[in-house]
Amino acid sequence: MHLNSATNDQGYLDYAERCGLALRSRMNTVDGAFFSLYDLESDRAYEELGEWSGEMSVPQLKVGLAFLELYKATGRGEFELDAEALRKWCLKRHESFLGGEVDDVKVVDRLHAYCDFLEGLLPGVALDADSGRALQFGLLRVENLLDDIGDEYQRCDVMA
Repeated sequence: MHLNSATNDQGYLDYAERCGLALRSRMNTVDGAFFSLYDLESDRAYEELGEWSGEMSVPQLKVGLAFLELYKATGRGEFELDAEALRKWCLKRHESFLGGEVDDVKVVDRLHAYCDFLEGLLPGVALDADSGRALQFGLLRVENLLDDIGDEYQRCDVMA
């Protein structure tokens, strides 16, 4: 979509719209979540990979940002509906995403993904108080975990 804006070439927007439609038809679930990985060869989403990064989880909210951009650029309401359903799905689950891990390296790895969730929340903060509370809770949680971990394991991508 950004290439469309920079070049005024409608083909870029058309391609982004087709990608968004493919994503929503192949990777979303009935409850508002999105699978995190898709295998083009088998034409199916991966449901379980044994790793947290392959699970349907709150970092997928960043996909909602792309859907909102597609909605603004195309006017297709299904993109806005998907972004909203994904936001609601993630809001129900975000508090448990960082729980249970004790290895500092793994905590930092999950923090990076959790920050993707927080970024995906930003447009929703103006929509409802739940998003605002989740953002406030999340920022404090990240700050506290980074303080607990100390300088040895902190990564610049998480800090950014």
